[in-house]
Amino acid sequence: MMIQVNKINEDGYILEPVVVNEMDVLQADLISLPVPDGLYIPKWQNRAWVEGATEEYKFSVDNPKKEPSELETLRKVNAELKSRLESTELAVVTLMDFM
Repeated sequence: MMIQVNKINEDGYILEPVVVNEMDVLQADLISLPVPDGLYIPKWQNRAWVEGATEEYKFSVDNPKKEPSELETLRKVNAELKSRLESTELAVVTLMDFM
């Protein structure tokens, strides 16, 4: 019977899943123990799966930056254009006062 194992690099991080025969003797870089749920970046260390992600990485995954919607972007551009128009109108009025 064939089973899926994880091939790891020299630092213990998963490179790719590999299918092998269940009876094969596994090389040191092939891990048959399943990765437990809840790990952001699984790392094989001391014959067990541990968390390989930094706190900063976990925070960025848990708190993704919210991109502004198209409507929010258009509102911002509109406000900037209105401000420029008002400044231009004021400059024109000021110039006309000098004439």
